[in-house]
Amino acid sequence: MPAPEGALNMKKQSCQNKNGAKGFCLMGACIIMALVMVGLASCAGREEQVTAPPAQDLSGFETDAVVSGGAALDKANLARLTAAYSGEDIVLSMAFKADSRLSGSGSELDMRTPPEYSVYALGEPVRLVVKFNSLSYWDYDRDVDTGDISEILGTFNHSPEAGGEFELYIQLNSPVAYRVEEKDGLLTITLRKIEEAEPEPT
Repeated sequence: MPAPEGALNMKKQSCQNKNGAKGFCLMGACIIMALVMVGLASCAGREEQVTAPPAQDLSGFETDAVVSGGAALDKANLARLTAAYSGEDIVLSMAFKADSRLSGSGSELDMRTPPEYSVYALGEPVRLVVKFNSLSYWDYDRDVDTGDISEILGTFNHSPEAGGEFELYIQLNSPVAYRVEEKDGLLTITLRKIEEAEPEPT
């Protein structure tokens, strides 16, 4: 027996409603996915904008190497030791003489090059060491001038005997990198404080 015409119309309308609901749900899901993708892209963009701080410039400086130089000289005298700021760096300057007016023959001559030396750093305690293979006099010790350098806590030396090895220790309050240069008979050592590494951005 054929169904009444009204019943057929109700079934058609029911099917159309179901199809419309499915279409609406599918469109809503697509919109939500699009919003999620936009949010992820926005986060990624923000992450790319976070940059690490620039690395400290230590070009030309050493942190753990032994730097050697100078020449074998007789009656070498470390006559003067000074320290001064150059910007944020510290410059140690050492002047040398041949012989000593204070402890030697009474005459002194200028030197064109420092006596043989090695420069290196110690970690604990923090010290810079300047070792001379042969040093007969160290007149600097009578009048050490480290100025108003707060990073230098003090200086001391060790020598078994005059004319033998001589070690100069410079006590520091934090680790440093160092650059060693010779010019006009002077030995200069530039110290640069090593900055602590900053935590990586999250």
